[in-house]
Amino acid sequence: MASRRSPDYIGVGPVFATPTKAVSDPVLGLERMASIVRSSPVAAVAIGGIDRGNLAEVLRRGARNFCVVREVNRQPDPGTAIRELQDIWRQKSG
Repeated sequence: MASRRSPDYIGVGPVFATPTKAVSDPVLGLERMASIVRSSPVAAVAIGGIDRGNLAEVLRRGARNFCVVREVNRQPDPGTAIRELQDIWRQKSG
């Protein structure tokens, strides 16, 4: 069990479907993600299929930390994508 190893954080996902893995894990969805985030004794990082279109809802459901890959890597200007995601994060967490 991971808790016996005293992790600093846990990854919670995939929250949404994502094509980045050859064999995908089952999608958690927002409700299950929220439940895990609320009950985690350590920092929880939401991951999987998160993008500009759904990040606000992920944050509304209680995620304070998130990881995004595809939304940044598929953009011609990754820096702009990161800034846009940070803007959403700041609006919802501030």
